[in-house]
Amino acid sequence: MRDQVNVVRPPHQALRMAALLGDKEATYQVAVSQVVNMSGCDPILEMPLDGCDLPDLTTPENGYLYFHFHTCHTPVVSALASSTTNTVKDLSGLQVVGGDSLTITGSGFGDLACQVEVSVGEASCSVTSASDTSVTCDLDNLDNLRSGAYLPITVKAINRGITVTDIAGYSSEGRVVVVPQVSSLSPLEGSLCGSTLLTISVSGLQGLVASPVVLVGGQTCVVQSVSSTTVTCLTPPSTSATVATFTLTVAGVQMDTLTFTYSEALTPVVTSMAVQGEEVTLSGHNFGSDNTKVTITLVQQSVPRGCREVPQEEEKEDLMVEEREGWWWWC
Repeated sequence: MRDQVNVVRPPHQALRMAALLGDKEATYQVAVSQVVNMSGCDPILEMPLDGCDLPDLTTPENGYLYFHFHTCHTPVVSALASSTTNTVKDLSGLQVVGGDSLTITGSGFGDLACQVEVSVGEASCSVTSASDTSVTCDLDNLDNLRSGAYLPITVKAINRGITVTDIAGYSSEGRVVVVPQVSSLSPLEGSLCGSTLLTISVSGLQGLVASPVVLVGGQTCVVQSVSSTTVTCLTPPSTSATVATFTLTVAGVQMDTLTFTYSEALTPVVTSMAVQGEEVTLSGHNFGSDNTKVTITLVQQSVPRGCREVPQEEEKEDLMVEEREGWWWWC
């Protein structure tokens, strides 16, 4: 099915107000209207927007209260901009990272920072300055924002209410998208045999519906943990010493491209093995000096180039005598 939806502004109108106690309506004796300050901000916004032609909305003289809805009392957002430029491929919207400042252009915001409130999705954007046509706010807290999601921006002017968004390119410019940003990768080098634990420091990983995907040299770096600021993963093996491309993908969108170096100098090498009773002694180099960081694992799988083969437990005595099927490797 195909159809078309036309969105139009609501008409100027005056609607009757009613105060009820149970099913009994109050009587009204309003002689003079009073302006009530809100949030300690003075003055609140009660006058029409500058230069706006306010036609007369007549109301019956019948002793009831009426509230007037009118575009001359409706603030408008016409443009959004960010303090940084982020152009992640396959993402539209206004792309932001933690700590960015947003500048909102329009009309009817008031002249004081206390007269306007801004939120992006479920997060508050702290207003730092305001004029009747421009508001600036800091996007410091991303905890309530989901990465990669298109989020609406809401601007509320005290006593005028929520603004109308009138941005021509709304799909590309009127929505905010939080972009994860890699600040560091550690370590930058590791073993050819893989299993180097990479720690990726990232901002903007809140509210993910699926784990990030990390690739090193086009192979999966198996994710071990994810937080709002850190991703850890174990590198895959490499067949040679090389500089491999590192990529982080969130919600199907590739965010960053860095490099990781596979180094022979950082690859542990076993040159011999001795077995005495239940004790196994491995000789070689690049094991490091901290025995708490050395683990030995026997796993049955295909052997990456450069990793020494070690046979099954019952075949250890025949290590140098003959080859058999079902070899195990250690790296």
